[in-house]
Amino acid sequence: MEPWPSLPGRCVSCSGTKLEWFQFRGAGKLAAFTSIFVAPPAMAKEGFNKNNPYVVGVIELDEGTKIVARITGVNGKKPEEIRVGTPLKAEFIPAGADQKKILAFRA
Repeated sequence: MEPWPSLPGRCVSCSGTKLEWFQFRGAGKLAAFTSIFVAPPAMAKEGFNKNNPYVVGVIELDEGTKIVARITGVNGKKPEEIRVGTPLKAEFIPAGADQKKILAFRA
């Protein structure tokens, strides 16, 4: 996968800012998730709301690292049908008014 532009970040364990890039193959499995029915303004502009929820999850990459990202290819209206352990593949999807590409994972 192509490297992502430099983004500010913090270590979840120590709050340190000395982070390193981690290249991964783009595959993993769903470790946890939530359907979001009350969208923040940016997501509401994309059409997400109580009638059209989106899903965010924790993905355990095949390399063992965990990452939080949007999950596509699942029905946010029916979270009972989404299964922890589902295999996922990384993809870049357009988002926001400027249609920048963001990392997501497809079921």
